Amino acid sequence: MERTFSGVLIHAMARSGYTNQRLGREINRDPSAVSRWRNGTTRPNGDVAEQLDGILGCHGALVRAWHRDTTGADRDHWKQRVPWYEANSHTIEMASPHLIQGTLQSRAYARFMLREALYWGTDAEMDKEVARRCSHQGWLAENGNPWVVGVFPLAALTCLPLRVRRDQAARLLSLIDTERVTVHLVNDQTPIGLPAMLNVYHLRDGSTAAASEHNGGMFVHEQAASVARLADMFKRVLASALPKVETRSVLQEIAT
Repeated sequence: MERTFSGVLIHAMARSGYTNQRLGREINRDPSAVSRWRNGTTRPNGDVAEQLDGILGCHGALVRAWHRDTTGADRDHWKQRVPWYEANSHTIEMASPHLIQGTLQSRAYARFMLREALYWGTDAEMDKEVARRCSHQGWLAENGNPWVVGVFPLAALTCLPLRVRRDQAARLLSLIDTERVTVHLVNDQTPIGLPAMLNVYHLRDGSTAAASEHNGGMFVHEQAASVARLADMFKRVLASALPKVETRSVLQEIAT
């Protein structure tokens, strides 16, 4: 049996007696969508893949095939999945309760934060990590070029040494000027109701995923209820932030 998603799906449907029409009714999808999944033209999102796996009694085989096709690996791991979501998003919304997100960091800021975190590597390894963080926005521009919306507290800037503060503010202004990045500051008198960094991915196929920061990195959430809750959390943080025009004005003042 083929190990691709389409191959596993075809085998599972034949074994269980499901037609495109019957399976489409089970998951509230048009039979033509099932047909496209079977011939490998498209794949469903992660939630639907899990739903199909249960309906067809695949015991995880269909989900593993979906992850192999989408990430290139069997293991369902954030390091493999986050880049896929980034490259397949039309918009990425990022909120942080304390720091400026790595995608938006300047070199001076990235280096300063690594030093404050007692980075374990050599100077050469630190240079490599700084370069990786600060080139990520360029990677996004070459891989789908999604809109990026960043929300973080003003204190993430004002707590910095003057040189680093100015460098970071200038970096944010240059990103805003690309017209693919929007930044919103939350003033210091407004609490941010987030326990950790949060990303919401609005995918081109119309679905949504989210990732939140854990000890091991960004953990991807695909279950509809979790994604909806995290998307609402982002909306609440954004609603408490300064408008983009006021944010630009604050950044210009800091940069000079």
